[in-house]
Amino acid sequence: MRAMTGVPLGDFRLDHPLGAGAMGAVWAARHQPTGVSAAVKIAFGALSARRWRDADSEVRAVAALSHPGVVRLYDRGVVPAALGPALGVEPGAPWFAMERATGALPHGPCSAAELRSRLEQLLAALAHAHARGVLHLDLKPGNLLVAPDGALLLGDFGIARILSEVEEAAPRRGSLPTMAPEQLRGGALGPWSDLYAVG
Repeated sequence: MRAMTGVPLGDFRLDHPLGAGAMGAVWAARHQPTGVSAAVKIAFGALSARRWRDADSEVRAVAALSHPGVVRLYDRGVVPAALGPALGVEPGAPWFAMERATGALPHGPCSAAELRSRLEQLLAALAHAHARGVLHLDLKPGNLLVAPDGALLLGDFGIARILSEVEEAAPRRGSLPTMAPEQLRGGALGPWSDLYAVG
């Protein structure tokens, strides 16, 4: 990931990197026509057929949702050949522009009232997703973000699935400390799998 500024990508201008993981990097960005702040996630390399299916599933899952407690997806595309070297990624790497959060939900002690408020916000976001046939399947503290107004935002639908497309055998992907048994060992997945992770 190269710390360049002002790089145009689609209708967005990349301002500076916010962080990187094993699969890609997230940049602070701005939608050039409107000036809206955004976060742009860019994969480090072109994707395998399986990862493309996962990426497509994430886009379709998030696009089906419209809730103040769920990170909004603005746009997507692939990195053009001319920009790949400048960004330190392979040409053809996918990118996703989404609502920008202020960071992850803080860890540590909190009041009972605050805990209840956060839990109600999370359950409302999940209820919205589940009612539209979307399973998150990777609920963990790092995927609970904070909106600029302080509200909770559910993010990272990277392994989310549309319920009607979920196979009986689980993909065995997720975060071990919060995975439901049926997700870890294989079995029928459903809203209960996300609720196990909440617990």
